[in-house]
Amino acid sequence: MRVIVVGGGPAGSMLALHLARGGVDVTVLEKSRFPREKACGEFINPLGVRCLAEAGLLESVEGLGARWVSHASLFFPSGGSVSALLDGTGETFGLSLPRREFDALLLQRAEDAGAEVRQGFRVQNIEREGGSASGAWRVTGYESGKRVSVEGELLVGADGAGSVVARRLGWLRPSWPQRMGITASFRGVEVEAQTIEMHLLPGAYCGAVGQGEDITHLGVAFDYRKGDWPAGVSAAQLFIERVDRFPGLKDRVREGQLAAEVKAFGPMSVHAVRRVGDGALLAGDAAGFLDPVTGHGIGFALCSARLAAETIRQALETGDLTERALRSYEAAYRQTLGPMLRRYRGIQRLLSLPPGVLRPVGYALERCPALAGSLIRAGVEDRANPGSKHPRFSRPAFPISR
Repeated sequence: MRVIVVGGGPAGSMLALHLARGGVDVTVLEKSRFPREKACGEFINPLGVRCLAEAGLLESVEGLGARWVSHASLFFPSGGSVSALLDGTGETFGLSLPRREFDALLLQRAEDAGAEVRQGFRVQNIEREGGSASGAWRVTGYESGKRVSVEGELLVGADGAGSVVARRLGWLRPSWPQRMGITASFRGVEVEAQTIEMHLLPGAYCGAVGQGEDITHLGVAFDYRKGDWPAGVSAAQLFIERVDRFPGLKDRVREGQLAAEVKAFGPMSVHAVRRVGDGALLAGDAAGFLDPVTGHGIGFALCSARLAAETIRQALETGDLTERALRSYEAAYRQTLGPMLRRYRGIQRLLSLPPGVLRPVGYALERCPALAGSLIRAGVEDRANPGSKHPRFSRPAFPISR
């Protein structure tokens, strides 16, 4: 039996890697040609780090020049700030690295493991043989200018927010709020070592993290309303206009120099209402979209890929690809990722509060570092394996600068 994975980002590549290592016939259909640029916060939270370690990829990722992150700093509308360890112990770390190199590495590792990877494949249509719920899938699209089809018994949508697979299956629904993300890399914008900054405003936030060679990557996300991006305004101009609203960041950005093309994402206004069906499931952002700025989406993508791989292997062993057989993935997803998703979406709702409500909250966090630390840990705490711990680096290769 063949598994078709639409999307070669972190979720699709990691899923294909796990399946190929287990001897599964898997084909990845990716519309882009790697390496390619991607709008992202370019931060992998501790959950993602643990998934990379479990897959034996951490050393390869470090070889890309990834920077370890042990602290997070919150900057409030008042201009004040507070810093805390990601987990309160100094033994849990995130990673900062460019998505261009990271995604290419994962896709290559999947291909090395035996997955068939077809880049430049743009999906146009998805159907089932005979129109039945048990027929084989046929994915049709354009590859190198030719119309081609790929057939398989199980279909995975790992093609990001607004997934083509989810849309074709009728699993997408409108969501609120619409949110836009814009990312850029700068020279001369200093961020403290091993630290990710998160600047908060009502309805918006901006992340900043160092990537070496005097490069700092920034990403701003904001609630989007019609007219927020006027005609004739470039992504770079809109980025500067938005970042200029953050008191703890605007002066540093004004003194910096743009080092790469500004990338925008969104506005997104849909979400998947189902993750599994007969012979089909969703993984990564296709299964539950998270803002591209924070980097949380990468960790969720890598973890959901591992969960999906376990379910798919079991289903293939029994030959049962019905929705009922695949529901174990939905259950595992809810158990392992559900608590963190709810906490993170609670933080998003907090940021969507009116200014008159959010500003007093900011003052309270600023005056109570312990409370701010709890908020930071709520955003990165990993309950994917209750009772287990993140990879521990008792002798990190860098000094903790606190």
